[in-house]
Amino acid sequence: MFQRVSISVLFIIVTSSQGARILGLFPVPAKSHMIVFEPLMKELATRGHQVTVVSAFPLDKTKDNYTDIKLDIPDITKITSDQVVGLEVYPHFHGERQRKQVGKTTLRTPDRDSRLDLPIISSLLYCGSTALDYAPTEAGYKSTLVGMNGFDNIINIMKLGLRVTQLALESNEVQKLIHDEHQHFDLVFILSALNEAFYGFAHKFNASIISICPNVGFPWSLDSVGNKSPSSYVPNWFLSYGYNMTFLQRFYNTVFNLIMSASREISYLPDQNSLMKKHFHHLKNLPTLPDLERKTSLLFLNGAPGVTSARPLLPNVIQLGGIHIKPTKPLPD
Repeated sequence: MFQRVSISVLFIIVTSSQGARILGLFPVPAKSHMIVFEPLMKELATRGHQVTVVSAFPLDKTKDNYTDIKLDIPDITKITSDQVVGLEVYPHFHGERQRKQVGKTTLRTPDRDSRLDLPIISSLLYCGSTALDYAPTEAGYKSTLVGMNGFDNIINIMKLGLRVTQLALESNEVQKLIHDEHQHFDLVFILSALNEAFYGFAHKFNASIISICPNVGFPWSLDSVGNKSPSSYVPNWFLSYGYNMTFLQRFYNTVFNLIMSASREISYLPDQNSLMKKHFHHLKNLPTLPDLERKTSLLFLNGAPGVTSARPLLPNVIQLGGIHIKPTKPLPD
């Protein structure tokens, strides 16, 4: 009799499972980001986890186990008053220089010497679309982030990140979550750029951290999980270099990485840390932002081996490229 009871109890323990409470923090109001993040969050909810997502883009239809916290902040194209934020899709394709941006784009002159550049096509996974828009003027293109040189791009990206983070943290929805004493989460998904102060939520809930990157990987995102990116053959995402860099490109890539890292450590990260302290000051033993970043357990990248250049990736770095692509449906008769 005792053996029967023991076996029954063991069977119940082995077969039972409990879903985790998961918080997804995606405050950057860019729809292209949610194209990647949304399928992941929906699938976690489908598999029985309790998912709460903070973003500017709630689901079109309600879903079991899925709670939206909608951010009431301006679209990313309206946050920056003096420019339109652009996203480069790919610079070389069938001999023509083509680019995609949010809001405005430009038609580039054909480059007969250009060739298919596979590493840059990885951004197609990021945008989730092959559609191309064109802006009427070269001047209009150069006023966007993709039209600027790499160093101007860094400065404007950092300014954008601070502004987005400030607006999101000051929103009523996020303030309620910051001061909510009843909520608990086991796991926090955090966008790896433009909202670093949100790492304070991981400390608030004493939750594990998964960082998710909307592209093939920012250097600091990879550093947070101990994954190094050698400048000698891994091009910086901001530089549209291909997989076969020249010596001068490798040299510039190295200098660019050093300056970008220094700018982030000296200026940008302290500003994000100040925002975190301002809004999470009531928490006990709040670590510094760099310390919280280093607690990241797992990093998801929006890349795929078939379309990105060779690069070293640790086991805790996982590529999700194409996760937004749904199964095809048969054509109607």
